Amino acid sequence: MATLTATIEFLEDAILNVQSDLSSDWLEEDEKRKMFVQLSLLINAKGCLDTIAMSGKDSQIFRSSFTF
Repeated sequence: MATLTATIEFLEDAILNVQSDLSSDWLEEDEKRKMFVQLSLLINAKGCLDTIAMSGKDSQIFRSSFTF
């Protein structure tokens, strides 16, 4: 199992990759719409994990449950 930090870093890379793909001109409009939805979900997931990481580092419950 990946650490929370590694998962957040993976999401950061995925967000950058999707943003890069969206700026290219080889995608069709239908694919771009789907990728915008995926980008939104990736950003939301990263935001949620960032919040968990920020609030959980000092919490005994999170320290015993998550590997940062």
